Amino acid sequence: MKENRVLYIEDDLIDQMAFQRYFEHHEPPFTYEIVNTYADAVRALESKTFDLLIADFYLHDGTAAQVMEHTDAPTIILSGLEIYEIEESLNGKKPFSIIHKDNELNYLSTVLKASFRFFDTHITIQSKYSNENHQLFEDAINFEKLHKTFDGNSKYIADVLLSFLENNPPEIKKLFKLVEAQNWTEAGKVVHKLKSNYNLVGLSQAKECILNIQQLLTIQQPVEEQIMVNCQILSGYTDQACALIEKKLSLMNLRATM
Repeated sequence: MKENRVLYIEDDLIDQMAFQRYFEHHEPPFTYEIVNTYADAVRALESKTFDLLIADFYLHDGTAAQVMEHTDAPTIILSGLEIYEIEESLNGKKPFSIIHKDNELNYLSTVLKASFRFFDTHITIQSKYSNENHQLFEDAINFEKLHKTFDGNSKYIADVLLSFLENNPPEIKKLFKLVEAQNWTEAGKVVHKLKSNYNLVGLSQAKECILNIQQLLTIQQPVEEQIMVNCQILSGYTDQACALIEKKLSLMNLRATM
């Protein structure tokens, strides 16, 4: 298994020690190397490959924005500044995340969560579709929400469900093609549309996948492999949802003829 490598760039010794202590007592999904200057960061990036950077924004001899000019690796920026102040200095580059540094060091927990989100490669399609989770998935389609939204009007409900069947599978196929072509802008538009469709039928299981894909699409250099894993999981959810919706429609038609 490939080792996940992080470059941690921090010029404050106390923050370095806090980072080391915190991650000694947790199990981060990576190994890390610490440097404390912009110059050292550049040298490290020239000689080694890192999957992710965690960088204090202001360093003694430069900024995280300057470091980002030397790498395509996604970056988590740490700073006490307002987010808009940092974004103005990035010249259009997009960090993976910007995390506010507080004096109580609570931000380290947020860094850990962000790193887990980035290195979220432990999700397997098989575990998502295991038999013991099937009933949970079936319960996730909120038909009751549809009934409340449309005041129990069977025709409107059927139209929404039919629209899901007709539109979502083609959109999933389109999403796969866009991700393969690395057309991130258009892929983002498709995901946004899918999000609305899933929300309408109350498919809560798909929410996590969609949020993961949206987050991965916003980083500076989207990682095709990670996006594709989530797309495959979303495709599986769609297949199961379509099967359950077809079952629901059949029951609705049966009741209508009785």
